[in-house]
Amino acid sequence: MSALPDEPYYTIEDIYHLPDGQRAELIDGQIYMMAPPRPAHERLIFRMSRVLDNHIEDMKMPCEVLTSNVGVFLFDSDTTYVLPDLKVICDESRMKDDGYHGAPDFVVEVLSKATEAYDKVEKLALYKKAGVKEYWILDQAKRMVIKYVFIPEFENAIFSFDDDIPVSICDGFSINLGKLGF
Repeated sequence: MSALPDEPYYTIEDIYHLPDGQRAELIDGQIYMMAPPRPAHERLIFRMSRVLDNHIEDMKMPCEVLTSNVGVFLFDSDTTYVLPDLKVICDESRMKDDGYHGAPDFVVEVLSKATEAYDKVEKLALYKKAGVKEYWILDQAKRMVIKYVFIPEFENAIFSFDDDIPVSICDGFSINLGKLGF
């Protein structure tokens, strides 16, 4: 009797060899293919990033808002690489030519039918383990935000798009997605 062969184990080099335009994430050596975002998804991320970026700039915070075009190596490894829809990074020394190395301070993922379980389970655990301070899951269909704060202590809440949702990494600042047109 012989053991079944192991699943293939991938690295960032395999991601780099995907056809141009193909988006994928790599978690613990497994590739997760990603569909291109829909226009409503992109509008939401663009408007949210603009509001966050304006606040960070006004407050002269040493942080930067980035979208999914910049990948994140969450651990000191070439086997976990993610493309969060939106992220705020406050340690510029971790930005390299190939992406950000370390846990972003704030991460936002917009749900789709294809990614719902992945974002709510795998990515939730991954971001918590990596040391992300705050993680939001946006559900456009339900107009709902699930907010997790991991650092300094665990907090979890559900908000409507019409609520003023506090951004924990920005004292006294909140975002109302309804006022952004959603």
